[in-house]
Amino acid sequence: MASLKRLLGQVHERSLWQILGSYAAGAWFVLQVIEVLLGTVGLPDWVAEITFGLLVAGLPIVLATAFVQRGLRGRPDHAATGLRRHLTWRRVAIGGVAAFALLGAGTTVFMVMRGLGIGPPGTLLARGLIQEGELIVFADLEDAVGDPRLVFTIRDGLRYQLDQSPAVGFVGPERLQLALRRMELADTTAITSQIAREIIRRHGFRAYLTGAVSAVGNRYLLTLQLVDRDGEVLLSEQVQADGEEDILHAVDRLADRFRERIGESLRTVRASPALPDATTRSLEALELYSEGGRESAHRRFEGAVRLLGQAVVVDSSFAEAYVALAHALRDLGRDRSRQVAAISRAFELRHRLPESRRLYVEGVYYGPIFRAEADRALESLRAAAVLGDIEALAYIAFVHRSRADYASALSAFEEALRADTLYARAHVGVVRMLWSLERHAAGDSALAVMERRLGDHPLTDYLRGVRPLVLRDWDAADSAAARAPADRWSLIDWSMDLYHGRLDRADRFLQLDPDAPGVSLNTVINNTRSAAYADLLGRRGDPEKWVRALDELVARIPPDVSFVDDEPANALNIARLYALLGAPERASVLLGEFDAATVDGFLGELAQYRDLVVSEIAVAEGRYDDAIRALRAAHVGHILDRPIDGLARAYDRAGMADSAIATAERFLATTYWQTTWTLLYPIWYERLGELYDARGDLENAARYYAMFIEAWSEADPDLQPRVSAARQRLEEILAERG
Repeated sequence: MASLKRLLGQVHERSLWQILGSYAAGAWFVLQVIEVLLGTVGLPDWVAEITFGLLVAGLPIVLATAFVQRGLRGRPDHAATGLRRHLTWRRVAIGGVAAFALLGAGTTVFMVMRGLGIGPPGTLLARGLIQEGELIVFADLEDAVGDPRLVFTIRDGLRYQLDQSPAVGFVGPERLQLALRRMELADTTAITSQIAREIIRRHGFRAYLTGAVSAVGNRYLLTLQLVDRDGEVLLSEQVQADGEEDILHAVDRLADRFRERIGESLRTVRASPALPDATTRSLEALELYSEGGRESAHRRFEGAVRLLGQAVVVDSSFAEAYVALAHALRDLGRDRSRQVAAISRAFELRHRLPESRRLYVEGVYYGPIFRAEADRALESLRAAAVLGDIEALAYIAFVHRSRADYASALSAFEEALRADTLYARAHVGVVRMLWSLERHAAGDSALAVMERRLGDHPLTDYLRGVRPLVLRDWDAADSAAARAPADRWSLIDWSMDLYHGRLDRADRFLQLDPDAPGVSLNTVINNTRSAAYADLLGRRGDPEKWVRALDELVARIPPDVSFVDDEPANALNIARLYALLGAPERASVLLGEFDAATVDGFLGELAQYRDLVVSEIAVAEGRYDDAIRALRAAHVGHILDRPIDGLARAYDRAGMADSAIATAERFLATTYWQTTWTLLYPIWYERLGELYDARGDLENAARYYAMFIEAWSEADPDLQPRVSAARQRLEEILAERG
């Protein structure tokens, strides 16, 4: 009581503005607490609404009390008026505590009644009217508006939302068709309420779901009912939609209410993802777009391309689906002309979108992947970000990353993360940029935050897996590789096999036989490229063997398929490999085919791959100045490691030892995100040992020889002579220098 008196005394001494500020801060804190409880405990939504109402109602009372108690201009009149006696801080405090105590008590009573199935708050599950996970029949909705397309869209949307509920399930179409056949009805018979009731009585289901869509002036009324086998309505809900543009939101509201009344946890109801807020008249297209986005997020790009392709067939004016399709094709590395067609179609349709999305589409169109007009892309994306488009922030970061401007990319990703703390792409971007900036401790902290928020997300697993590789923590990488499953390919296991020179073991999962059943030609071409590249870098075997193997595989490509268009990045990588294998003429032919197939103005990110091919052809032909110019041009973005490695090799082949050493050491000190670079590390350890040895710098020579010996101590037998030579030379240096 004494503490309360002291607090009230301090309040009495505050100015009106101080009291207003304190009240606003306290109200904000209360609302934050309620928001947390809504998500964790599962309180009903009306708790937040009543809390807000109490806080709003309390504001004029607090201000009036401050004014009355202090008087005009803060000069209290000591005459004890009746108003001042009644409107006191003590009474305001007691009233506020009582109001919130009453709210708490009411909420507690509601939650208890809901859980025990008592009265109106009691749920169907708590009252035993249905069982958790029970199957029900979803009947057709009654069409009272004369628009079958709209009614089908609403039913489909409700089915999508209710399918996410663990409280109930729906009888599948196969069982419904079987039931109709047993009733001697056609498979296409509409599931009316009458037929649904007969189905549940025949097959022992407890209830069926039905409803109606009707018009009320310019609005739509959506009704949903759960009916038992005796025709009794167990549950009925309805919502209004303000026109067709509000239909999807109304569907979400209706489904949430229904799931709440059935008895599903309010927390899981809120956690269920809604359909994305994209611009399309077709709910079917929106569902396909949503499913395609989830497939992309889980890196299942084949499924994403299929679903997004269906979405744009259902709605050919769905601009955002075209953008997602272009990205999914790009992530898959397939069909450049279809990528260009998709992003071009989105660009044509951009004026149908809200302003922020229009600007976002323009940013993607002009961005690094397609047009590579970075300044123009950033102009549109920044304008979209100002309008609150979070995806635009992530794409701004991508543009900066493509320029190897990791600090600016980090800032953009962090801003996107502040706007949405569960945005997976932003989490990944923050971690990657911190690691790329060699801020490894900060990157680990950011990964720990991502694990707390998105522990089950596939991208979280990916970052956990590549962390020891990116940070060059070879001991941790070896430990992780040892835990990898022995019966299937693992990125970290394969990468460490390459690092340790276990090239035969690294190839064990590569399918190199084009006649093997169930293996695509593209897979064999890519696997052959990986095996040949490792063999080449390991300086073993006959390069001509791999040239012949590639010739045979390229010859198998059907004449009506354009390899350079269908798999553009891989085609350029094959051309580069030809040059590395000493066949620059074949590389030039493939490069010419690529140039002929490239859509004008849409070279985009493939320009970097093309520069690599040009540089390797120049190296193979002894034109080292041309090679160095091309490699410097390619020295940007996500393929950063290959230009630096190639540049170091070009300097080495040209006899420019100082430049070769400086560039190779820069390569070894840079964070990368490729896979085969783990083999490049020991290759450059060995070569740097030789280069320093030739210069007479025996200390650095010994250091790199020792690193090479440690990395390749378990290398394949045919590579061991190189390890022995390095060990012998290291012993000579140690004997000479101590």
